[in-house]
Amino acid sequence: MLSPVRTCALAFALCSLLCAVPAWANPAQPVDPARLKPFLPPAWKGMERLSADAGPAGLAGKASEAKAHYKAALNGPGRLELVLHVRDEGANAARMYRDYGADYLKRDVREDSQKSLVLGGRRFLLTRSTPTSLGLETLVGDRWMVNLSCIEATEAQCVEAMGHVDLA
Repeated sequence: MLSPVRTCALAFALCSLLCAVPAWANPAQPVDPARLKPFLPPAWKGMERLSADAGPAGLAGKASEAKAHYKAALNGPGRLELVLHVRDEGANAARMYRDYGADYLKRDVREDSQKSLVLGGRRFLLTRSTPTSLGLETLVGDRWMVNLSCIEATEAQCVEAMGHVDLA
């Protein structure tokens, strides 16, 4: 026979377990893609925004994404092109990315093609595909992936462009 204290502890543990299952069975869904579009900055000095759109993304269309394409203006920095993605795959996918996929959030990464950066107190991963093709990514609010593809760019141009994105 269990003592009243152990019975209460067992009941509490069982109740906690039963309440957690429905929470995991219905994870927080991605936000409406239209709510991500305001995070895409308008044109800035030397850069013009060619397009901006938002919609479902991912293999089954279960994620939300806003995307903008920028190009150097006639008086801008050469042939620089930027593609900015703001993506939400839901709370569980973001948690998995943060905990198991994004080493740059937990430690300093220094490899041949990738390195960690800290800009304004936020951690980023810079990936260099070719000498002039770079990617810069971060996780915002433990939920939203922000990825900037920089074409015909220097590292300084890519970092400067990310500075125009409101990550607060």
